[in-house]
Amino acid sequence: MKIEQLTAELQKTQGELRQLANQYASALNTLSEQGNTIKQLHARLKKLETQQPDQVPAWAEDAVKAAKKAEALNDPDGSYDFYRMLTILHRMGIFSDPKK
Repeated sequence: MKIEQLTAELQKTQGELRQLANQYASALNTLSEQGNTIKQLHARLKKLETQQPDQVPAWAEDAVKAAKKAEALNDPDGSYDFYRMLTILHRMGIFSDPKK
């Protein structure tokens, strides 16, 4: 092969390598942006999940009533996590009347 042919092939290969490097950089930027978006959404979701609702959620009403009846609860205000845990305890029978 002549030096001119080798030089042409080298330049072609370098161009392809630059193109691949640009594609890689673009993909890396996209992944970084997506990662930042996921982090923001995760923080927002965590905040929303722990918010205190204005009233007792409908799905937790039976548990709140049972806990009040068992005198285990004075103030029914709480976060969604509180109501979830109260509902689990109620379903486990923790607030059942021991006289029955």
